Amino acid sequence: MRILFALLTVLLLAVALGWGLQQSPGEVVFTYRGWIIQTSLVVFVIIAVALFLLAYVLIRMLQKLLGLPADLRRWSEHRQRGKLSAAEAEAERLSYYAGLLRRAGSEPGRKALDGVWRKIPQKLKKESSLIGAYVNERLRHADSSDCEPVLRRALKRQWDPELVRLFGLVEGRSLKRQMEFAEKRLTRSPGDPALLLALGRLCKRNHLWGKARSYLEQSIEAGPDPAACRELAVLLDQQGEHDAARLYLQQGLNLATAAQEGGEAGTSLVTPWQP
Repeated sequence: MRILFALLTVLLLAVALGWGLQQSPGEVVFTYRGWIIQTSLVVFVIIAVALFLLAYVLIRMLQKLLGLPADLRRWSEHRQRGKLSAAEAEAERLSYYAGLLRRAGSEPGRKALDGVWRKIPQKLKKESSLIGAYVNERLRHADSSDCEPVLRRALKRQWDPELVRLFGLVEGRSLKRQMEFAEKRLTRSPGDPALLLALGRLCKRNHLWGKARSYLEQSIEAGPDPAACRELAVLLDQQGEHDAARLYLQQGLNLATAAQEGGEAGTSLVTPWQP
């Protein structure tokens, strides 16, 4: 459509130019060091257009020549990909889309992020790693209201600790339904630390302080985690148990430090306060 519009525009301009030249042919005169070149305006316009087209063709050819090394590099990369196994190629593809989601999420607003998510093949949208990357970026934008059903469906297909963590952070349209789903799953995995942490967060949001405390304490006992320690420390501080809150906060800091250093978490931690 654009090409047709451009051709019609050029045709109209040519007709207008031809009509104008018929009315007043005119002449063009060039002088250079005693040399005089004189021609009609029609011939000058034809030569000018021809030179413009020639310059355009040359510039395009130059661009292609300059882009040749990049094309060769891409071709080489494609050949290398051909040597990968199916699993490696799939992992590389998922990593590529996850990177796109993270870059789009760093831009202001959700337009770029949602645009990338729409372009991802439908089959890949069921992959836990991409769902996690997308929901993480949505949480950064403080807008996750429609992410809860996506996470729930994904967790029904495949249980994933990272998606469980995100399930406790997103704010679904029905907190009651969100809690019911998590509690039902807890009957199947009673000692899952990620699920216990998610339930602790959901109970805190629902102002169920006693249940929140119980879930968070069970989560830390099942698998000490900095986030669970921080959540419990905040809850205890709100209830006026400042000494206990400081102990859990210190434990969380120790765990985070140990994780960064690659050490064995849990060997030199502050013993949790027991109610």
